[in-house]
Amino acid sequence: MRQRRVKNLEAKYEEYEDILIRDPAAMKGRWRERSLGRPVYVEIGCGKGKFISELAARESDHFFVAIEGNMSVMLRAMEKIREKGLTNVVFAPEFAEDLSDWFEYAEVQGIYLNFSDPLPKNYWYRRRLTYRSRLLSYFRVLAEDGTVTFKTDNTGLFEWSLLEIMAADLKVIEITRDLHAEVMSIEDPEERAAFNIETEYEAKFSGLGEKIKRVVIGRNDREDSDNMNTSIAAFNGRNIPELSDSMKAAAVPDEKGKAAVSGSLFGSSKPKSFSEIICTPGRTEAARLVISNYSCPCDRVLVSSAHDAVYDLIAEDLGRSVECFSVTETEGGADLSDIGYRIQKLLRNQEHLTVIFDVAACASELCTSPAEILGEICRVLNTVDLSKKIAFLTDIRAEDAAEMLGEDGLRPADGLRSNVLPLISGRLPGSVYGGQGSYVMCLAYSPETAEEFIRVGAFTAAAGWTMGKN
Repeated sequence: MRQRRVKNLEAKYEEYEDILIRDPAAMKGRWRERSLGRPVYVEIGCGKGKFISELAARESDHFFVAIEGNMSVMLRAMEKIREKGLTNVVFAPEFAEDLSDWFEYAEVQGIYLNFSDPLPKNYWYRRRLTYRSRLLSYFRVLAEDGTVTFKTDNTGLFEWSLLEIMAADLKVIEITRDLHAEVMSIEDPEERAAFNIETEYEAKFSGLGEKIKRVVIGRNDREDSDNMNTSIAAFNGRNIPELSDSMKAAAVPDEKGKAAVSGSLFGSSKPKSFSEIICTPGRTEAARLVISNYSCPCDRVLVSSAHDAVYDLIAEDLGRSVECFSVTETEGGADLSDIGYRIQKLLRNQEHLTVIFDVAACASELCTSPAEILGEICRVLNTVDLSKKIAFLTDIRAEDAAEMLGEDGLRPADGLRSNVLPLISGRLPGSVYGGQGSYVMCLAYSPETAEEFIRVGAFTAAAGWTMGKN
């Protein structure tokens, strides 16, 4: 049942002015002074205050900022704090779009998100408190070892949030999908009481048989995290170790093999970009390598309307989805405007984008020259915001490149801007691994991006080769 608006609310609020922060932005950089040096914790959406009042009573050496936009509801929370005689809690009667408007970096030690509104409509996803950009905003105010604790009864929201955590390149420190069962397994009463504090919603929904889920989120302690801004790969929360000799042998061809692949695509004139090659067991694994390493969970992958259905299956399997660009035949030629529209549309909502151009499928279903489509994709990609990270995969058999793409072949993709990684996949020439399997070749802007391509992609490919040998 919704909390009814309390009569004479402003008059009643006057009794709590000592614990009300009317202008949280004015406190930025001064929270340590207000907390008397105690570490600061924040609950976003404190409701009627059951959780924050019990936590503050238990953790008297911590200081808490309770945020709640419903003033009638927050009045009940303040009443609980006053009844318990607690002096380590203050309240902010509004929500912040970005906590960095209220707090400096490292001013907060922990953030609690308890039973946040799931906002179920698809177009509301960016307003959810566990959307990737919001998660990242929390870590702009958290200390280096600070954490976000998220608790919910909503299974769909929880599983979606786990994908957002990966997409934000954050780390899952603790996770449980049945919190109360875990609590009951703890024998020591004090330890059990400390493990979880119920909220009002939690008591209600667990009483109805709903399983409560909880995840604790922290920064990813990746050694090369300082280089993430220049990476094109979407690390998605993973730590990528150095490649072993056995993995390199399984996934990376020798110099003779590289020359064979490059020669089959570009002839005697080498590409001007920094190229590297990874061998995969087949086209399916080649597409999986690109989608898994260069897009984020919940992202949309852009493919040509004529494409192999395997792309749809791989995207769905990896927690992505597919969007198609269309090419319309007209009397004056081909209308390629949908390519630019789709790319710009997706990049409004995504930091990473994978574009796949299935040359053979387009050539068989459209009258338009595949070379025109390739050229238009490259033209658009050279105009997008440099902060966006794009992988552009052209899927074509080497023996078809000259016939389908004309004299220039793959040249338009060789030398795109630094935020775009052109990739080519196809069947391996007979001189490489006996012609068994496929390859993915990168045309990187810099040697660092080419090295990154090998480092993140070889693990995907090596796993495929290993399974194929068993």
